[in-house]
Amino acid sequence: MMVVRPETVSQLAANIRYLRSLGVTSIEPSLDLWASWTRADALALRRAIAEAGELWMEGLPHHALNWFDEKAATLGHVNDPSTRCGFGDGEIAVAPSGNLYPCERLIGEDRADNPMRLAGHALDLSPDFDRYIAPASKGADACASCSVNEHCNTTCRCSNFVRTGNVQTPDGLLCMFNQACLDEVARRASRPSGLGLPVLAS
Repeated sequence: MMVVRPETVSQLAANIRYLRSLGVTSIEPSLDLWASWTRADALALRRAIAEAGELWMEGLPHHALNWFDEKAATLGHVNDPSTRCGFGDGEIAVAPSGNLYPCERLIGEDRADNPMRLAGHALDLSPDFDRYIAPASKGADACASCSVNEHCNTTCRCSNFVRTGNVQTPDGLLCMFNQACLDEVARRASRPSGLGLPVLAS
């Protein structure tokens, strides 16, 4: 697992090469969604995604990069929301205190005023959380007309909440990230020696 932050994003490709030189075959970069990403940082991320996309293609089939493996899997069929996190509906996260949350990334300092905390407690026999219904994973109007909507993972309610405070609304960083990763996979799939995947309309 490799956390990618604004101050480290330009070194992403070099770090992937280094880890591979050590024999690591599966790398999962993860954006630091709590960081403040400026427009310049986002442009640097876009460049880093392009460089990482080349390394992903070069490493197939023996090396995995989750950013692109996931997108390659969704091309050709609709991204099934049932494979995503249940966000409290069917699965919950338990803090060390016993408090309950829809996702472990939202526990934070486990404060009483955390708006994402679920009713009930791990040691409470009252299953209050059983009646919890997860909110819809995507509600932004812009998503409906987006050409990559069916292949986008901005259905992660936790990521949306961290970025915008609304579990149904992604922000520009998440949208750009998804589009960039899809672009890189689709571009390489169209090569003569590519993956034989359909190319998305822009």
